[in-house]
Amino acid sequence: MVFMSTTPISDTNHLTNLVIVLYIASIGPIATPIALLIGLPALICGARLYYNSTNRLRQTKFFLSWSISSLVILILVFELEVVPYLEILIAENFVLIALTALSVILVMFIRKNELELQTQTQNYDQMIYNHWIRSAVSHRFYTVYVLSQVLASIALIYGSQLTLTTICHSRLLLWTVLIPEDCSDVYFDGDIKLCFVSAIYSLLIAVCIVFCLLKRLALSLFKRQNTVKYIKLNNYSNGGYIS
Repeated sequence: MVFMSTTPISDTNHLTNLVIVLYIASIGPIATPIALLIGLPALICGARLYYNSTNRLRQTKFFLSWSISSLVILILVFELEVVPYLEILIAENFVLIALTALSVILVMFIRKNELELQTQTQNYDQMIYNHWIRSAVSHRFYTVYVLSQVLASIALIYGSQLTLTTICHSRLLLWTVLIPEDCSDVYFDGDIKLCFVSAIYSLLIAVCIVFCLLKRLALSLFKRQNTVKYIKLNNYSNGGYIS
């Protein structure tokens, strides 16, 4: 199975590749993990290696375009395929849209302000660079960035939960939270297959975002701990005292 087009990677074929991967994933229960856990990472890693080898990793719009394409596809599938089953409450749909909108607004705010900060500041204090939003993030806006990623993760997980509990047999967890229990019959209908695959894809994106946030948090804590140890050691060697 071919997950990537035979033409060189460009900034314009991202939507086609995403649709191909999701289509292959919806073929059956075996194709789903192969496409989403092998084909999709291979496609993303291949694109990253290609742009890194050509020194265009920060110039390319591939990853930003992929993010936008994923957002559009997930929203369209949810609103046009899941909501018509009439099991999603208006309040639930509103919360999902609000979370998504707030995350997008914060990302746009970061991109705009970081660009202005880079042009106005000589000593730009870059903390990280996120290829998926195609923007550097400084210490000044890092809290806003984390908030945008947290909101995006919640929206992705919540949307996936609403989708799976709509198309699968579900049960209550601790008498409060509805969770999917049996999704074995989702592949018998084309529309339901599409909803199921989009929900799994949404969960995978959320897992990646949460992993990156936790990784960054761990690195920050490690760096802070080493800094404190260095200060204590320096004060001790100079005859100082830190309680």
